[in-house]
Amino acid sequence: MIDGEETFIVGSFAAAKKGPAAGRTKGGQGMKLMVVANDQAIPLGGCRCSASPAEVTLVEATLASLQPKASIQPLIADKADDSQS
Repeated sequence: MIDGEETFIVGSFAAAKKGPAAGRTKGGQGMKLMVVANDQAIPLGGCRCSASPAEVTLVEATLASLQPKASIQPLIADKADDSQS
C-alpha cells in the first residue's frame, strides 16, 4: 500500500555472466535492477532488465510491476530518468 508522501525509483547495474536478463555494455556483461520504494524505504516493486537500455526506458516497465496498481505522485528519480523519451 502506498500511504507515504513520496515514492522513489532507482536503478543499479549488477555484473552477470549468464541468465535471461544479462546484456552486453561497454563495461562488460550485466543487468540493471530497477526498484520502486516508498518514503519508508519499503520496496513496492521492481524489475530486472538487460544492462544495455537506458534507465529512462525501463521506468514504465518498473512502474507496471507495482502491486496493487496505484497512483504514485510525486515520483522522485535521479537525473538519468529525467527525459522526454
